[in-house]
Amino acid sequence: MHKSAFIVVVVSLLVASCNRPVSRFVSSQERVQAPSTVSFVNQSEKAETFLWDFGDGQTSGDMNPSHRFVQSGTYTVVLN
Repeated sequence: MHKSAFIVVVVSLLVASCNRPVSRFVSSQERVQAPSTVSFVNQSEKAETFLWDFGDGQTSGDMNPSHRFVQSGTYTVVLN
């Protein structure tokens, strides 16, 4: 039986202004075997709301979400 794996590509948008929120985060894992749950730790500065896009059609407004990736593939995760 062949095991499928996927890669979570972590993307954090950075804004260079001192008065604007800075989006930054880390993930618990960058390469895992599907299905798997990945936790994200928000390290943003000056942000009051969060919009996570997990690259698989799912989103979250949580500050520090966990997300279960059920299909193998490559996903780009973005925090706005």
